[in-house]
Amino acid sequence: MQGSFIIDELVNNLPKEEIHKLEVYTFAAAANHFTNAACIAGRPKGCLIRHIEHYANSKDFVSRWGVLNSSKAPANLSSQFIGKLFERPGSGHMLNQHYLDTMFPIDHNTGRVADTNEFMEILVDEMTVLGGRRNVPKFNTKSVLGVSRFVIPQSPSSASGTMKPISELSRLWKYRNGMSPVL
Repeated sequence: MQGSFIIDELVNNLPKEEIHKLEVYTFAAAANHFTNAACIAGRPKGCLIRHIEHYANSKDFVSRWGVLNSSKAPANLSSQFIGKLFERPGSGHMLNQHYLDTMFPIDHNTGRVADTNEFMEILVDEMTVLGGRRNVPKFNTKSVLGVSRFVIPQSPSSASGTMKPISELSRLWKYRNGMSPVL
């Protein structure tokens, strides 16, 4: 929850040029909102913060009452949850043990992050934001104002878009082992 309030404060107190350099990655967020000033759905360059990603375990109690619940808020509520949301089937709330070790496992032969892993190779239904309007969720996938939610479809027939591995959709993954993603 603190992260969303810190972002609100930074946006209110720092110049746009400085905020525009910021990238935000949350894990097990307890927040009830996550806004991004001047964000135009589907146009990252129109957003004050260019990249926001949220990672949540489906059975993490904090994620469940935080990001996973808040990102489903009905259209008539004022709360917004902006950014990509990657929901991993699993439990646990500890950052290193339940999130980072799963996403960035170390290859013990090289001492570097492995080039691939089970979580990053999960194929997910790529959802896009539709003209800034809220979308009613169907099955386990959804798109909300500024939120693209990526979860494993219940069955291939429930997939509604293009199937891609999480590694192609996650900007954070592109920073592993000292690499740098393209702006």
